[in-house]
Amino acid sequence: MTTSGYIFVICFFLLVIWSRWLAIRLIRKSNTDTSEKITLSTYIFPALIIFVISSLVIPFSFFIPQSVYNLFSKPAYEATIQRYSSEWVNNPGKGGNRILVYHSYVSFQTEDGMVHKDIPTDIRSGGRPVIGDKVTIVYTPGDKRVGEKSARSGLLLFAGGLMTFMMAMVLYTLFSYAMDFKTKSLGNLWSFLLLRVMIPFATFGMFALLLSVVYKYIFLGNPANDPVIVPILRGFFAFSLLPLMILLVRPRSKHTE
Repeated sequence: MTTSGYIFVICFFLLVIWSRWLAIRLIRKSNTDTSEKITLSTYIFPALIIFVISSLVIPFSFFIPQSVYNLFSKPAYEATIQRYSSEWVNNPGKGGNRILVYHSYVSFQTEDGMVHKDIPTDIRSGGRPVIGDKVTIVYTPGDKRVGEKSARSGLLLFAGGLMTFMMAMVLYTLFSYAMDFKTKSLGNLWSFLLLRVMIPFATFGMFALLLSVVYKYIFLGNPANDPVIVPILRGFFAFSLLPLMILLVRPRSKHTE
């Protein structure tokens, strides 16, 4: 077994021990009958949930900061989309239907004058790339893929970081409850995250996503070959979000007694 294999096995067993311990602590904290015996069937489900969340938080806590660091520390170059490939993948968000995604391959020249051709990017997209388009990428010698330095990659990293933070907060909340820590401040923090971060972010993100289809249809010549009913419906749903967006950005009035 390789070193990576040993690390994986050790981390797996540590996560199993952590998940079992926290699940048992939570059950004992919520159970008023302290004499009741805790069996495997009692804690297996909460332990499984804790294990899944922990196994997502740990790798993303290293991957996302490293990706952000690479995005801003590596040299940036202007690259040209040379070709693209496509594949059908399952999309659980649409009932398991298969969707077509595209991978871009670019060519660019580094500072030493060396021309790199047919290098894949690290982001796949549902929109068909346009051959000849210019994109900004980050690259260091030895990279098998180039990172795309764009608003899309920044948005993906921000969304991934936010989701990782939320999952870590769930674990910390469960741990605080199990250890009898004071949770009043956590309640205020969750209220802020839900009302001031998650709902506004989801609303404005959905608005931008819906309008992007309309923009591509009108100004980019409908690269996805959508029927006309698609941008009409997307535009209708986008503008239906305007009242909620106005409510979110409107400053709260302060009432004095």
